[in-house]
Amino acid sequence: MLSIGVHKIPIQVTTQEPVLGEKPATKTPVAKSTAKPDMPKSNQIGQVSLEAKSTRVYEDMLWKQPVQKSLIWRLIGAAEGCVSADGQPTGNYNGHVDPGNGVWNRGAFSYQFGNGENLTPQQADDRQAAKIKTFYDKLIVKYADKYDFRVIINALDLVNQAPLTVGRVSGANADGNGSGSVIESAGGFFQRYDEAIAAGKKGYDAVLNARVESFKNPQTGNYDTTFVSVYWLTKDQDRRMRMIEQAVESWNKGVRPESFDEAFIALPESTVKPPHSNVINERAPRVTSTAAQFYLEVTYNLRQQ
Repeated sequence: MLSIGVHKIPIQVTTQEPVLGEKPATKTPVAKSTAKPDMPKSNQIGQVSLEAKSTRVYEDMLWKQPVQKSLIWRLIGAAEGCVSADGQPTGNYNGHVDPGNGVWNRGAFSYQFGNGENLTPQQADDRQAAKIKTFYDKLIVKYADKYDFRVIINALDLVNQAPLTVGRVSGANADGNGSGSVIESAGGFFQRYDEAIAAGKKGYDAVLNARVESFKNPQTGNYDTTFVSVYWLTKDQDRRMRMIEQAVESWNKGVRPESFDEAFIALPESTVKPPHSNVINERAPRVTSTAAQFYLEVTYNLRQQ
């Protein structure tokens, strides 16, 4: 995996004494810039570092259009098992039944709404990417310069898998989209991450711990999960993180689908109607088909939030 180094700017120091009687030069105040940080030169080829101190330098790649060419599609799609680490749609992309809650998934983000509209996978991608970006623009961006990219991309993945582990959109419609503010969840991912750091955890381990603990319902103290135990929940969260990191590694090697557009033209539109209703617990994680190896059986917890 390639990492982006920190570029240190040399500071010129002068030992010249001021001339006697000469008024010392005064510095002209410089206005604080609110512009997006410049992308490091080593990153201009499109590489990303999970240890990058600001996610804002990656925003153009994160939200690139069409969404199927974006970094968010590549990384979260890999976590979902609907996109390979190399950026190719897998057999799950066109549609599959979620083994956790029985709802029909479609697209890279395993979108579970809009089944009544029978959206194509590409339309589902657009719909869910818009929801994830709403969370970023109205909540997560305030942490973009505080935490490294590994923290932020995992927060975005949680928004996709179980949004209440991060926050909720006030006045949102059924699929979680809306124009209202995004309210951070009590006991959510960012709070749990701070707690993990305070407890001495670092890097990958701190993020994994925060992901798991964000599923704990602060009102009941129980984990809201479709997994049979916290052990299997942890296994799934670790799997998602590893897939994200594999996708980052592939991205940094410059691996892009050679016939990307042609690959999507060849994919048939999803015409299968959903076999189950859209009763979804937004804190309990949706279980991707690639997570089946990590649990013995699935229990359903459809508690209304």
